[in-house]
Amino acid sequence: MNFNLLTDEEIIKELALRCDTIRLDKQFSEKDVSQVGGTTIDAIYRFKTGKNISITNFIKILRGIGKLDDLEQLLKDNSPKSIRKNIVTKRKKRVHKSSKSNAKIDFIWGDDE
Repeated sequence: MNFNLLTDEEIIKELALRCDTIRLDKQFSEKDVSQVGGTTIDAIYRFKTGKNISITNFIKILRGIGKLDDLEQLLKDNSPKSIRKNIVTKRKKRVHKSSKSNAKIDFIWGDDE
């Protein structure tokens, strides 16, 4: 499925459908998911109906269905260090576009001509 062709609401509904399929395959009730994950049944309902939920509730739902580890694959950490190692390295935090063009322009004063 190409998520680029879907609206945000459609993507939410598709993710909710996938989560619900996993929940049913594992024979978990919505109450089980809410208790294990630490979210509310209302948040699960909002998610299933394509409504906006917080990323925290999404994480809790994934935890409740036992799929939190799959979130790791979403944005893989390609850096050489682990977050848990507490190694302080200088990383770029922002990218600034150069305001100078690559062509060098010599400035000429009006009276230097």
